[in-house]
Amino acid sequence: MKGSRGLVPLQGRSRRGRSRPPCSSFLLVFDDFLRERAEGFPASVYLLGYTEEFFFTQALMVLRQGHAELEVFDLDDKAQGVPMRSVIEALNQISMFCLRPCVVIKNYQKIKKADQVLLARYIDNPSTRSILVLCHSGDLKKVDIKGVKCITLDIKKTALPTWVKERSIHYGIRLSQELIRFVCDIYADDLMALDNELRKLSLLGKKELSLEDACELFYGSKQYNPFQFTKAIAEADVGKAMTIFQGLQEHSEPIMLLGAVNWEIAKLNLPAAIAFKCYELLSDADIQVRVNPDYPFEALISGLCSVLKRSRKSTRPATNLII
Repeated sequence: MKGSRGLVPLQGRSRRGRSRPPCSSFLLVFDDFLRERAEGFPASVYLLGYTEEFFFTQALMVLRQGHAELEVFDLDDKAQGVPMRSVIEALNQISMFCLRPCVVIKNYQKIKKADQVLLARYIDNPSTRSILVLCHSGDLKKVDIKGVKCITLDIKKTALPTWVKERSIHYGIRLSQELIRFVCDIYADDLMALDNELRKLSLLGKKELSLEDACELFYGSKQYNPFQFTKAIAEADVGKAMTIFQGLQEHSEPIMLLGAVNWEIAKLNLPAAIAFKCYELLSDADIQVRVNPDYPFEALISGLCSVLKRSRKSTRPATNLII
């Protein structure tokens, strides 16, 4: 489901035939971009494509490190607006304080036709004394523009665990494989939040971290933890699950609890029909918690326990009656 954190189909996760994911550290994700920086950004105009806001933020940090003069214009900023003629004039000016000033235009995909015409004229004959970076949120394959250096800043989902591992090392910590899988499942579609959690984990004062170590940080409770909670749901013990939920909900975001439940149920060897029903309930809850802060999480707990209880009954071996 697009936009959800970590909700994945609960079947079809076999490891057979799985190839090793490509290396995807921060450096390699940004390999082409960093190579351009090392060469002094030889092109006058760049087009950066990304689907995660995290990559735009990191690219901006790289640009700020090498340019004393850097201006950022956001085409999605309706309050300020972006005067394209003024932007082009700034690009054509000779700076007395910086060798090559840099102008960044964010959300290029929202450019107006009139502004696109003005920008196209500039791109046909750009200034060599400045750098223009167009940032497109989306697939670059859908962008028809000539005269620019295109670079994609993204990461394949299959490479996410390797990226998390190397990003953790960047923060001076090492995560267990179980913890890596856990954070990947929960934050698969929000790398900014994932990176923030890795930074928080690095402040715990331990170099080697397991999933148990991260529990209090993620869920804010020592008495109750997500393992007890998700195990109770997996065992279809609605009463126990409700009790633990009451202890967790004060310090836990619903989306984190939702990710933990999905992670636990995904490990169960469920019949396809039962797995699909669980996935429907989780997907619906994922939508609800985003639009309704008062969503009754208890409804999800009750629904999942009911479905899993029926599954346990259906898989119980039949009793042979001897007459």
